[in-house]
Amino acid sequence: MLTEDQKVVLYLFKCALHGQKADPRRLKTEYSSFSWTTVMEIARSHNILPVIFSVSEDVADFVRHPDFPKLTRQVMSMVAGQIQRNQALLELYRAFGKAQVPLPLVMKGIVCRELYGDYADYRPSSDEDLLVAREDFFAVAEVLKEQGFVSDKPGVTPAQLEDLQEVSFFQASSGLLVELHVNAIGHENLWRRGVNESFNNVIAHSRVFCIDDVTFRAMEHTEEFVFLTFHALKHLTCGGVGIRQIGDILLYAEKFYDAIDWDKVWQILEENKGSQFLTDICFIGEKYLGISVKSQGSPCCPGDLLPEIFVSGAFGNSTQEQRTAVHLTGAAVSNGDNTWFGRLHVFMTLIFPGRYDLLNMHPELKEKPWLLPVCWVRRWMRFIRHNRETGGNLAAKSLAIGRRRVRLLKKYGLVSGL
Repeated sequence: MLTEDQKVVLYLFKCALHGQKADPRRLKTEYSSFSWTTVMEIARSHNILPVIFSVSEDVADFVRHPDFPKLTRQVMSMVAGQIQRNQALLELYRAFGKAQVPLPLVMKGIVCRELYGDYADYRPSSDEDLLVAREDFFAVAEVLKEQGFVSDKPGVTPAQLEDLQEVSFFQASSGLLVELHVNAIGHENLWRRGVNESFNNVIAHSRVFCIDDVTFRAMEHTEEFVFLTFHALKHLTCGGVGIRQIGDILLYAEKFYDAIDWDKVWQILEENKGSQFLTDICFIGEKYLGISVKSQGSPCCPGDLLPEIFVSGAFGNSTQEQRTAVHLTGAAVSNGDNTWFGRLHVFMTLIFPGRYDLLNMHPELKEKPWLLPVCWVRRWMRFIRHNRETGGNLAAKSLAIGRRRVRLLKKYGLVSGL
């Protein structure tokens, strides 16, 4: 069951997706008991505050709200920051061109922002996900370093790249974070490894597009749409997925509908347990966001998915309880089945995760597997510290969140039981 405030967020987001302003009369007659403070807090948690603010800025009741001046300053700062990061990305791709390195594929970020038209700069994105072939990683990374980006894994080796999903590079002067991927989804569990097979040839069959006379590369439209869907589902299997990601998927489907091979989309999704998730997104799009995309089959559980989206926020990691619950959800997707052995396996994975499970955070385990017990101890110490900081109920609260997510994932066939 959605709250009145959540319904208002959906209405305002619908306005944004269609390039419209909010109707003050509709807000008065259909949503009489909502709170502007709560609406903007929800928007902030889903990283859509600028666009929700923008569609509402002419509503008299909102303008009179005590928080309006402060929100105005915050949104102006967020939009200015996004414009600055956009310019940094353009400069980076100019540098790629001059260095004559293979252009990385932009995976989301600027591809999704362009869907929003006049509201493009109001869809904030703190990072850009770029995809390169593993053999091109170090040439591209060198250009990033020349442009002032600093790596979070400066000593990464070719052997470690075989198991990593991405390496992050941050440019302090612009605030742009680039995540340089060597695979699209990651391979922390069997499901992700299966999904990754769908993107083996996306670099060879990429498309070229231009923004401000700068050349970019991206996946072909069918693969891009499949990626956006699986990327959202990946987040659902970890911490959670936000309403902005749902909007990105729906806008992409609407704008490039005729260029997408829908038979291929549904085939890939069906093979990788993603078809029911997309069907529910299509249901939400038509009922709440005014975007109709023909789906395959009947909805599965949109009434469970949408409240989970609102509870989770953008990535389901805004609280320590949510961040800790990620480990339970991930372990369940990797190992869970409805037997005592499956439940024991999940429990043991939480306490003693395998080397492969920790490689993204600890790439040194690739060449120094004997450090695994040290990583376990560090993990336990972090939990003890966080448990103390959150009043001693971290395990119980995280378990409740994790079980709720697992119940939803079970309906999508991603978990057998827990």
